Amino acid sequence: HAMANDVLSEVKAAISELASPPGLVVVMVAPTTDTEIYVRKKQQACRRVGVNCVVDLYDRHVSADRLLSRIQQHCASDQV
Repeated sequence: HAMANDVLSEVKAAISELASPPGLVVVMVAPTTDTEIYVRKKQQACRRVGVNCVVDLYDRHVSADRLLSRIQQHCASDQV
């Protein structure tokens, strides 16, 4: 645990020196309980170190065009 906390502290310190924090976007299509838990843990880790985290949830009927459009919006964002 101590080693993990040391790493998290180093990452948090490095992020705090950036002009703007990095971001993580997660696009989930028809998530399962397991993937929701996994992503929730990633969100918690992001919060601990100061990384912006956005989660987009879609049902299994979402179109490929809608997903691609949303991904392109994220790529153009300065939050990611």
